[in-house]
Amino acid sequence: MYEDIYVADKVGKAFAIAYNAHFHQTRKDRTPYITHPLAVASYVIQATGMAEPTLVSAALLHDVVEDTDITLEDLSKEFDDGVVKIVEKLTRFKDKESREDYMNKILKSNDYFVWIIKLADVTHNLETIDVLPEENRKRFIEEVMKFYLPLTKLTPNGEFFKRKMVETLKSHGIPITYHTVSLSNDEVIIDERLVANLAKRIYI
Repeated sequence: MYEDIYVADKVGKAFAIAYNAHFHQTRKDRTPYITHPLAVASYVIQATGMAEPTLVSAALLHDVVEDTDITLEDLSKEFDDGVVKIVEKLTRFKDKESREDYMNKILKSNDYFVWIIKLADVTHNLETIDVLPEENRKRFIEEVMKFYLPLTKLTPNGEFFKRKMVETLKSHGIPITYHTVSLSNDEVIIDERLVANLAKRIYI
């Protein structure tokens, strides 16, 4: 009973903070932004088969530092280090990190909770790519095939996200190509062998 109260309190606080932080924001498809962290949390629960409080709380909060005025210091006043560290690893500090730097950071974290939340994030974003400008779509799809699809192979329960990503890509007529991504001697190795004419073939 007490464990249930703890879970409800922690996750409920995370939802309240995420809801208030994103209250005035909308996604590119004009839906309320809070629908995104809710979807990410839902996918995480479906993939893992558990509603682990730290995992679900971090999923709900994964965008608040990157996209709102909330800081890591603010979160540290409300949550334990487990939640805060996951959110920190999931946050792209755009003034310091390129997109590739960020992907490398995700990989090098070697953190199951970080990987599973990021895969849920990418999976949900992929489902609404139609609303992105063409260049952004091409870049995002390239990242999915170059990095996030291979990451599903390294991640326990990653098959859930691999299946959803492949279904979404196929529904848009996008050819699927697989690449390798691995950890070796603490160095990040990303295979850069993208299909040469990928950009030309993405849209049919």
